[in-house]
Amino acid sequence: MICESKSLKGKTFAQISPLLIEKYKKERRESELEKGRTRKPSTINRELQILSKIFSLAIKYGVTDKNPCSEVSLLPENNKRVRYLFDEEEQRLLSVLNRSSRTLVAARSSRDRHRNETRGFVQPHVGEGRFPTRTDLRAEFQNGKGLFGADERRR
Repeated sequence: MICESKSLKGKTFAQISPLLIEKYKKERRESELEKGRTRKPSTINRELQILSKIFSLAIKYGVTDKNPCSEVSLLPENNKRVRYLFDEEEQRLLSVLNRSSRTLVAARSSRDRHRNETRGFVQPHVGEGRFPTRTDLRAEFQNGKGLFGADERRR
């Protein structure tokens, strides 16, 4: 027995097919966690990768002759995040780029700085020479200051 999933419970390596792996994937996506949340695609993908490794080891040691996970595609993951460079990181990046890439990155950086400043994201109120992140802005709103401080209002 490989795991306690309804779709795979009680099955031997030989009985598990790509269809059963797909059922397992669907079962994991639809099952609820605490507070009504569901599993993220990245979590299910890690489980499928572990299951695939188990099958690879079983093939290596002669327990089975096929890996049904190799025929099952992983779920698309949405794990993008925005990260801003500190001033010293930006300088290190610019120092290793060739001339055309450096020009492109510098233009993008100055455009983003201008865009943030015109929207009221002023660098000094965030500190440490970096642009505000969502966490910084959330903290400002929770403290009752908003984007423009306690006394300032947007005109």
